Amino acid sequence: MERPLSPTQDEFLAGVFRTDAGERRYKLFRPGALPPAGQRSLVVVLHGCTQDADDIARGTRFNQAAARDGFIVLYPEQPASANALKCWNWFLPDQSARGLGEAAIIAELTSKIVREEGIGAGRTGLTGISAGGAMAANLVADYPELWMAVALHSGLPAHAAQSQPDAVAVMTHGAADPDTLGRAAFAAMGSHARVVPALLLHGGADHLVSPLNLRATARQFAVMNALAAGAPVPEPKELPAADPRCAGQRWALADGRVLAESWRFDGVGHAWSGGDRSGSYTEPAGPDATALVLEFFQRMRAP
Repeated sequence: MERPLSPTQDEFLAGVFRTDAGERRYKLFRPGALPPAGQRSLVVVLHGCTQDADDIARGTRFNQAAARDGFIVLYPEQPASANALKCWNWFLPDQSARGLGEAAIIAELTSKIVREEGIGAGRTGLTGISAGGAMAANLVADYPELWMAVALHSGLPAHAAQSQPDAVAVMTHGAADPDTLGRAAFAAMGSHARVVPALLLHGGADHLVSPLNLRATARQFAVMNALAAGAPVPEPKELPAADPRCAGQRWALADGRVLAESWRFDGVGHAWSGGDRSGSYTEPAGPDATALVLEFFQRMRAP
């Protein structure tokens, strides 16, 4: 990857990452103004089907937020050669388990960027939409040690499908048993098990990935994280919302640690809520999902 000509300029750089599991192109946004090494933060963004790094960067405006707030953004890309619609293959076990396929590529690329860019411990957040959200959920179970927190938009529970027909069924009808999925996700964490707080966002009018997946994914993460904390699963509490289109719940331990937080956006379809119309799958009139993701990451970030 080319190095910036000037450390005072914002840079949006293209690169190719190669590892034993395969290779993927990616883009990296590095703002001109950054904290010292060790105090820097990283947000990893996984695009949805038919998208690429430029598209989701435009639609979510993460680069503009990074330039303002001084964090780095990594956008791995899925090529059409791996999936005709450029979907991450979150439903294929050989692409979505620790040490295998796309999951390994994304995890190893993230680790590379953390090392090279001076990202501090406990300062890497993961987010994605649709298929990218589903793969992000898998990555939390597969590589929990990498993430301070995760935010899924229009996503699905971790490892909720084992084939393409499974994926269609879950997308249409929701996951049947989120408690079992939560226990399975905790088991997948293995010796790396830890609490990874999750923010789940979903449009209430989503006809491609059923909003039933919002409740299922939130419950899965509450169960997984409670097991990681060695605590009972708490009951969710309703969250006050300044915007009447939003309905939120939070699962938190007695000590205040957040396990999962969910927000439903009424009237929003299968799209990044509050996104820029220059990107695909965005709903500009919806509540600002990017702001919610960054505020959540800020709350969860290590000091």
